Amino acid sequence: MLCCLIILSANSWNKKYKLQKDHETISRLRLLDKLLIAMRSVSPHVKQLSDVFKPQLYEQVVIAINEVAKFKYEDSSYCAPGTALGLGGLLKKVSEIYKIKLIAEDNTNEITNLNNFLTIFNHEISNDVNRTVRENICETKRRKSVILPKTEDIKKLSDYLHSNVMKYKKICKESCTLFNYKQLASYLLTDIQVFNRKRAGELERLLIGDYNAQLSQPDSPGYVCVEIRGKLMRSVPLLVSEFNNNCIKLLLQCRSQLGIREENPYVFALPSADDRFKYIRACNLLCQYSAECGVSEPNLLRGTLLRKHAATYASQLNFNDSQVQNLADHLGHETKIFREIYSQPIIKKQLSVAKFLEDAGGWNEGDINYSDFSVEETMEPDNNNLTSEPSTTSNKRRASVIDEDCPESKRFLFSEGLENTTLRTPVNFVIPERTSSGRHSWSDEEKDIVRKLFSKHIQTKTTPSFYEVSMARDSAEELQCVNETQILGCVNNIISKEKRKLFSEDKKQGK
Repeated sequence: MLCCLIILSANSWNKKYKLQKDHETISRLRLLDKLLIAMRSVSPHVKQLSDVFKPQLYEQVVIAINEVAKFKYEDSSYCAPGTALGLGGLLKKVSEIYKIKLIAEDNTNEITNLNNFLTIFNHEISNDVNRTVRENICETKRRKSVILPKTEDIKKLSDYLHSNVMKYKKICKESCTLFNYKQLASYLLTDIQVFNRKRAGELERLLIGDYNAQLSQPDSPGYVCVEIRGKLMRSVPLLVSEFNNNCIKLLLQCRSQLGIREENPYVFALPSADDRFKYIRACNLLCQYSAECGVSEPNLLRGTLLRKHAATYASQLNFNDSQVQNLADHLGHETKIFREIYSQPIIKKQLSVAKFLEDAGGWNEGDINYSDFSVEETMEPDNNNLTSEPSTTSNKRRASVIDEDCPESKRFLFSEGLENTTLRTPVNFVIPERTSSGRHSWSDEEKDIVRKLFSKHIQTKTTPSFYEVSMARDSAEELQCVNETQILGCVNNIISKEKRKLFSEDKKQGK
């Protein structure tokens, strides 16, 4: 028995998806049909999908979703968590379509039941289903091992594709049969996909109108840029070499000889006996050619893994934000997706933190000493009480964050000492010489030098950076007997005295 609400939903989705995407509607209808069958087994009086939207049937709906998604009660997990999550969203979409129908019919009783059901559903489904689903999905992603293809395998596949494109281009010029046309179009489509690391669906539906609007740059005569439709209706660039561009022109010239209709808007079009516009599918071709090219692991040469390979390679090269943005725009996704989904973790990067953690924990004695200065040593209340021994240079160093204008000679990365290790966002540290930070009795001459060197900071009542103090100390011979921390304490004491002096004057004037 046909369900009226399912048919109504299918008609609504067909209006939305103007392109040939029947598979999207079919997959949704199949999922709804499974849910309806499960609901009938749980609640026998449910005959159609519209009978589900009753507030008293919410618990049965959850049971039906768990049955379709194969919920395992022994460990509270789903075998198909994506199905459970998809069913929740699908029910909300169908409920909106159903509500429009009820409003048009002015069926207030059913509208009330539907609204009450949605109130319960929207509030409880996150606790009953969605929370467990997200935990299962995160756990699966965390434990999933992603093996990226080797660069030499990608090169071998590219050479194989390019050689066959050259071969069938020459053959098509002599005899443009349907077989030769398909071979040239198939190898050419896959060659462009591998080079650009595009999704299969984006490239196989390349439109003639988009191709004719290609952009060429005088300073890059080897490539032309074509704007194509990407995911979420983004406009994404497609780079086509001059050789492949000539091959596409040859394909377009052969269309009329092979019975391909002029109305077919696709570049990689195929002849069809019905009203549908057929085109070559890229996904199956990549699987086929990766097995034929003779690489060691052909199962790794897939569209998504090639995209992840490009993102991870960019991370290894330590791309800056602008370069990451350009590559993400080319691949057709946001930089957040680029960094969190496509770019895979690099073990050397993560292990590079181990050296710092060992030093910070005091496990590597004699390397880096991270002992903190006390507050009294850093900010002395009275500079007359400061006494110290002359500072001595030592091999021990202390890491402190520096400004951007710090010279390269005083910068330090966590990855120092690890070969071929790069960081996605480098963290800069200064490594001042580790010296004694005891007390020092300041002479009037030394105080005058400090006031002269840091006059701007004293006037503005601001504390200089550690790097500025270090540079000032190097420029003054009289300050070689004290370290940076003691100079910083002296500057702060002078600023504090100036503040107290101003406060006293204001207080007298107020009286």
